[in-house]
Amino acid sequence: MHTSASDGVEFGVDRRGTRIWASGPEGTLPEYLAVYLLGPVLGFILRLRGITCLHASAVMADNWALAFLGPPGAGKSTLAAAFALSGHPVLADDVLPLREANGQFLAGPGSPRLCLWPDAVAHLYGSPEALPLLIPENSMDPDWDKRWLDLAHDRLKFFPESAPLGAIYCLGPRHAKTDFLVEPISPGAGLITLLANAYRSDLIDKGLRAQEFRTLARLSTQIPLRRVTPPAAPACLPGLCEAILADFHGLRAPTTKQETSLE
Repeated sequence: MHTSASDGVEFGVDRRGTRIWASGPEGTLPEYLAVYLLGPVLGFILRLRGITCLHASAVMADNWALAFLGPPGAGKSTLAAAFALSGHPVLADDVLPLREANGQFLAGPGSPRLCLWPDAVAHLYGSPEALPLLIPENSMDPDWDKRWLDLAHDRLKFFPESAPLGAIYCLGPRHAKTDFLVEPISPGAGLITLLANAYRSDLIDKGLRAQEFRTLARLSTQIPLRRVTPPAAPACLPGLCEAILADFHGLRAPTTKQETSLE
């Protein structure tokens, strides 16, 4: 596989996904290449090896993995960072590997960091400069100001092993209210959502795509999929974490709640 980005960065991967070549314009920094390497390139390599990946973040709760899906800008990484600040280990950000073992789905792990936009950093830490730039300011793209959170720093934790997948929460459009609505997604609608959030399906062949479809079809029937309608106000983020945890605890209880609404 050979792919090029609009900035002139190029990556090559052999058919077995065991060797990687990278190049870029003169002055390209390793940190710049690492953004691609730990994101789309890593996702593609895992796909070549037959590992289905979701474009998702995930955290740990009660020894289970909770995954967060959503379109770009939905707040997956921000939500994972909020969980991390409340003491929940982070399992993955952006690329979430999945595998099946002993009749259950296992998730992660990913890379031990979270990537956040300055507005999320400002809300969580009080200033957009509270975390270091993902790419140094003298990089090829000085306007790209995403920050990164080291999960080994302070009281933050990274979970370095695969964990049983407990539930998948799909983040929908935000609303102006302050309540948190968490509701079930049917297996059929869930499969469509999972396919839309599969990582780098555009680069795999028909055989791997068919394998992915079968895997996600099983996933949609075995793992609870939930739709989350979050409030727009950043101040409601801790409450959103509580609502998701309350919903998950309900799913694990003998009597499963089909809908949770917390004021």
